[in-house]
Amino acid sequence: MVINYTKNSTKHKGGGRMSMCKVCHKDSKKHSEKTWLLHQQKLKCAFCGELNLEHSEKLWEIHHDAVPKNAKLATMLLGRGPEVLAKVVKWNTVETNGKDSPYHVEYVPIYLHCGECGAEMGNAEEKLADVLDKTCLQCFCDMTEQEYKWNESPRV
Repeated sequence: MVINYTKNSTKHKGGGRMSMCKVCHKDSKKHSEKTWLLHQQKLKCAFCGELNLEHSEKLWEIHHDAVPKNAKLATMLLGRGPEVLAKVVKWNTVETNGKDSPYHVEYVPIYLHCGECGAEMGNAEEKLADVLDKTCLQCFCDMTEQEYKWNESPRV
């Protein structure tokens, strides 16, 4: 299997070709081969499942910090909403007939919390966490002295 890594090349005034990194926007000659390959990879966000190209650097860090370290993770469906990240928690239950109870595993959803009031943030607020500075819509409206209406949320 041959993997072809192509560089994003553009012509410049000298007539030759120059390769620009898609992540840090530097010339490819300023990267080692390992760094170049790492920057060209498409990484998937553990929190929301989107690619790193769809995240700003600040949003990537916010989502990365929300994921618990050294925990077993899974996704779960809450009602008719989107799948959310959840932490798998096993409870100590009594064994019956030498088998564990099927009810000893719990999926605990992982939410981002508002930096001001501590409330859990919704899907639109999670996707706009870098723009809203990790606050919920109500706190953001209070900080910017705007009127908050709970039934009017941004479409993302």
